[in-house]
Formats: sequence, structure tokens, C-alpha cells
Amino acid sequence: MPIHIPFVIEATCKITVLLAAAWLATLCLRTKSAALRHQVWCLALASILLLPFLSSALPSLPFAPIALWPNDILFRADAQSAVQVTSAETAQSKLPVHAKQWLTNSGSLLATLWLLGTAISLFQMLLGWLTVERLRRKAQPFTLPEVDRNVDLRLTTPGSMPITYGVFRPVILLPSDALDWIPARRRIVLLHELAHIHRKDGMTHLLARFVLALYWWHPLVWTAWRESLKEQERAADDMVLTAGEPASDYAGHLLAIAQSMHSPTAALAMARTSQLEGRLTAILDSERTRMALRPSIALASTLLALAILVPVATLQARNNPAQSKSSDNADAAHLLAQGKDALSTKNFDLATNFFSRAQAADPQNAAEPLMWLAITKHHQNDWEAAAALYKSALDVVLPDSPFTATIMDLYASALRSLDRTEEATKLNEQSATLRRIQGDQVLAQYPNSPFARHIGGEVKAPRLISKIEPKYAEDARLAKYSGAVRLSLEIGTDGVPHNVRVTRGLGLGLDEKAVEAVKQWKFAPGTLNGEPVIVLAQVEVNFRLL
Repeated sequence: MPIHIPFVIEATCKITVLLAAAWLATLCLRTKSAALRHQVWCLALASILLLPFLSSALPSLPFAPIALWPNDILFRADAQSAVQVTSAETAQSKLPVHAKQWLTNSGSLLATLWLLGTAISLFQMLLGWLTVERLRRKAQPFTLPEVDRNVDLRLTTPGSMPITYGVFRPVILLPSDALDWIPARRRIVLLHELAHIHRKDGMTHLLARFVLALYWWHPLVWTAWRESLKEQERAADDMVLTAGEPASDYAGHLLAIAQSMHSPTAALAMARTSQLEGRLTAILDSERTRMALRPSIALASTLLALAILVPVATLQARNNPAQSKSSDNADAAHLLAQGKDALSTKNFDLATNFFSRAQAADPQNAAEPLMWLAITKHHQNDWEAAAALYKSALDVVLPDSPFTATIMDLYASALRSLDRTEEATKLNEQSATLRRIQGDQVLAQYPNSPFARHIGGEVKAPRLISKIEPKYAEDARLAKYSGAVRLSLEIGTDGVPHNVRVTRGLGLGLDEKAVEAVKQWKFAPGTLNGEPVIVLAQVEVNFRLL
């Protein structure tokens, strides 16, 4: 299944916000304990894992202010078009198909790369786990008098790094030559590994590694992974030092172990050379805070992380449900575009095939393909079939879909061709009511400027100097669809239209064509006592087929 590029951009932005917040928090906590900083990074990585679920579950809160409906039409324009489509127009109509195909291919490639990177990362985790598991099985169990018998201790090959392995039943693997170590070295090694077990570092290590596998493409996730490992080891070091071990002795033993031993990558190794310099500096710094993480602090930091995570998860664009669901299915959109291309060349059988496949590809949004199937029958003058398909489209269309009123008008046209005038009139009335409601919503969402004045009294109307005639939309031409689009706009003191809004639309691309044309009109501005002012105006653009 293709991944939509906007989804990747949204996910990247949210992950960046969360990890940037974690990074700033750890900077502010640089004088605090490593255990607290490790908690911050673990909470950030866990938040990233929860982010997709919360983003889909949490609702957004719509807001729509109330505005009045202006009725006075000051200017009109007409757009005329023949129904027949020229070959040049047909070629132009194919451009959106290529664009949609490119987006579909890009989404598929993106999904493939994402899954491939995740698969490689998970495979590396599996190899590491198998390596350590093989070491565990070959290792010999043993006990030490200074260690609780409930702790699973095992001896492995000489020269290997002391490691802690496992989440639910952790195992400490020591090299076989650990029995020959001086008691002080063996004590600090065991204290360090037991600190990992006490802190449940095996679980947080697995969490961080899994997040890295999922979001391998984000550089800040790699930063979070490295910082989490660093603070995890320093927190274990702090527990050793608070147990009473001298810092200089501990640093010396740690350096000796790092220089003489090696470790597998899937476990919690005691002395990774990549982190050694920073750890030695921290161990020898007597001013550092080394206290363990108190439950109250852990709870407070978790609640703070949730307070950041929830708002970030709700930061998502939520469009009209019908529009967002239609755009989610690139395959259906591509099939619709191909069907329109076939219809423009009067290849009705091929058009029917494409529209039927689009309906099957996205059953949740079948209204638009059904509408185009009805339009195809309209072209064939099969009014009975067209009317039945328009009715089916109305039965499944979402209530707030932009196609609802358009389907009603087209259905009414088919009914009139069948001499069912009364039904057609009722549908047109319902369509007009729906368009008025939609127009009110537009004005509520994009209200007039508080400086704009209504024409009347001392406020003189602007005068049209030049205008661009609107072009007929290709979809409307194919549907043999005509009517009037009403626009509300503000004419500024510069004579240029601003804040152009559709207050009574038609759909099928005609609204956009009307706005595109009117935005290019030029006016002599309206005046108040001879001075130019911003005035409100209404424009009606009539689209008629010859």
C-alpha cells in the first residue's frame, strides 16, 4: 500500500517536536542525575511509539464563527463552452492523470524503502539476539557467594565483555577468567550488571532499539538512541558509586575491561569504547548528582511527557471526511482520471470499465464513481440507466460531501429528460437549500474584513474596468453541467479583489474556474465621500453549454 507524502511530512514534524523537547529537557537537566535524563529519553521514544495510535484516536475541535449572507449581486460574468472536446483539450486533461500516477508511484517507492530499512534493522536485532542466545546456551551456570542465588550467573568464553541479557529473566554473562579476577574488580562488575537488572534496562534497551528500527530514517531518532544508551550506562555507573566504590578504582577497572574485552551488540555491555571517555569523565567528577530516580519524580516526568504528547498527536490536518477519504485512495483517483479520459474520447465501454473499477477500489467512497457512471449513460442518452445510477450515488454519498448537491442537479436533469418534472423540481430545491447552507459555512469560516463596507448611502459602488472571462472546467464539460456560481469578495482601495469566497457553488471544477477568473478583474475602487474604501461585492458567474 502506498504511503502518502503528507503523512511522512506530518510524522517527521511530530517526531522532531517530541525529540527536540526531550533534547532541551536533558540540556536543562545536565546537572541532575543520569537516571533522570535516561528517563526523559525513554519517555520520548515511548511517545514516538504511541504517536500513530493517538493521532488516529484523538479528535480535533472544529471552530466556525457566524456571519451574515450578503445577497446583492453587483457584477455578472458568463462562460460558454461547446460540449465537444478537442484533441488538444483531451491531451491537457491527461496531465492530472500523470501527476496522480507519479504520486502513487512515489508513495509506493516510499513505502518500499521504509519497510526495507525496517526489515534490515529488525534482521540485525534478530542476528544480535541469536548471537547472545547462543552464548547463553553454551555458557556454564555458576554461583558466587556475594551474589543472590536467584540471579542467573553464567561463564562464557575468556576475554568476552561482561553483559546483561534478557528482559523478563535477565542473565549475567561473565568471561570464564572472571574467577581469576581480584575481588575488587569482580565486585564492581557484578554491581554494574546488577544495576542494569534493578533498573530494568533490558526492557528500555529493547524499546529504544524497536523505535529505531521503525523510524530509522529520522536522524533525531538515532540521536535519541545514542543518548539513551549513554545515560543508561552512566545511571548504572552512578548506582555502583553510590554503593561505596571509590571513583578512581572504578574508572581504572572500567578502562582495563574496555581495552581487553569484546562484546556482542545485542546486549547491555559494561564498557563500550565509543562511550568510554564520557563515562570516565562523569565517574571522576565528584560534583555530579548520582541519586537514583525516585518514584515521585518518575511519575511527574511521565505525566509531563503525556502533557506534551497529547497536543502534538492532535496537530493534524483534518479535512472534510469525504474529501480526506477520497484522497486516501490513490488507486481509485487514478482510475477515475482514466475513466474521464476515455469518456472525453467517447470510448464509453472503457470509461464504464474504469469507473466501475474505481468504485470497487474504494467502496467507502462509491458516490463519485457512480456519478461518473451515470454521466457516461447520460452521454449515451440512456436516461433510465442514468437516473438509476444518480439515485444510487445519492443513496451512498456522505451528507457533507461536495458531490451531494451536484449529484442532485444532475439527477434532476435526467428526470426532466424522462418527463418526471415534479421530482426534478423537488431535487433542485433540495440542492439549492444545501448550497445555501454550504455558503453560510464558507462565510462563517472566512468572514468579511471588519474594514469592508456595504454599498449604499455615502458608500459608492466600485466600477468594473476590465475582466477575464472564466474558462469552462473539463469535468463540468464532460458532465454537460451548467449553472451559476456566486462569489463574495472585497474590492480594495487598489481596485483588486480580495477575500474571494464561493457562497453558492456548482462543483465539478466550475467554482475554481470562477474564482480564478474573478481574481484577475480590475476595478475603480468604491468611495466614501470621494475617498477610496474597501467595499463588499457579489459576483455571479454563469456557465452555459452551447
